[in-house]
Amino acid sequence: MVVDPLPRRRHRRFRPEVIQRLETLAHGTPADLLLETLDRRGPLPARAVCADTALPSETAAQALRQLLQEERVFVLPPMPAPAEDLLKSPASSSQTIASPAGWATLLSV
Repeated sequence: MVVDPLPRRRHRRFRPEVIQRLETLAHGTPADLLLETLDRRGPLPARAVCADTALPSETAAQALRQLLQEERVFVLPPMPAPAEDLLKSPASSSQTIASPAGWATLLSV
């Protein structure tokens, strides 16, 4: 089964983080896929995160709303619009969002 047809780089076989990522891609929920993308790539515009997962836009929007409401991701300032606007149409928003793990990775660079 092909779960990552266009990897950004070659996968290192048998590394636990690679296996975990591929398991998430194969069996994860839409929210898991969005969170994995943010953990791996760091802060991104909401529309880029949704597009990166190749989920249908409404599915991605619903999953992103869930992650925001559960506070598993957060919106980075400056915010030209209130966070509520992001909740209304996250798949088309240009507001930057991040996961705690993605943010930590960015800070450690």
